[in-house]
Amino acid sequence: ITGSSVVDAYSHDPSTGALTGVPGGPFTAAANATSIRFEPQGRIAYVTSPSDLAIQRFEVDRGSGALSSPSSIATSGEAYGVTIHPNGKFMYVPAPLAPGGLAHQVQTYEIAADTGALTPTNAEPVPGQGMMVVLDPSGRHAYVNDHERPGVRAYSIDPQDGSLAPLTDHPVVDINGPYGMAMDPAGKFLFVTRRDLNTVETFTIQADGSLSLTGSHDVGGEPIAAAVDASGRWLHVT
Repeated sequence: ITGSSVVDAYSHDPSTGALTGVPGGPFTAAANATSIRFEPQGRIAYVTSPSDLAIQRFEVDRGSGALSSPSSIATSGEAYGVTIHPNGKFMYVPAPLAPGGLAHQVQTYEIAADTGALTPTNAEPVPGQGMMVVLDPSGRHAYVNDHERPGVRAYSIDPQDGSLAPLTDHPVVDINGPYGMAMDPAGKFLFVTRRDLNTVETFTIQADGSLSLTGSHDVGGEPIAAAVDASGRWLHVT
């Protein structure tokens, strides 16, 4: 929870969605936690703390949902979110090269199969402010929105070590003010919100991972986040 040092946990009723607090919660976390992500098997949760320049790792009790055994790893700068590869072996964290810096990088971490511990491996520099990483469902390509230098950057992912490399052809789509990003479950389209123009841009993802702008929709306000539902039929924008 931002503004505190805890993570709340709830069970939910599958029929009504009603929430009930997990026994033992809330669970102590680093200061000003901003995001939480689970590895694909749901055994480990990762929590970002930009205030502490850290990512916390928790073990998850699959029966109760309780969090335990916290540990942390330092980040180069303020990290607000993480993205985990579909195979559960790699994590991607965009953050400044130094606390408060303007130049960013995407740090790749290897996730230990047995413990979920993180080991930093490759770091791919982003010329401006890369704030979000989105992966296609196959785990072959990654996309980073660059706030400072206009563009959505496209990368290939090395299947052995998870490292990122800019696409040889069309590595950057030159649009101003990319903010939020969301991909449909089939990996055919990438949707990008633009606060400056009050639009959501639709990109078709080509076979080589490059992006082609194929549509623009005026939402009449300043769009920030976007999400596609599991069926791929609905795009929701804040």
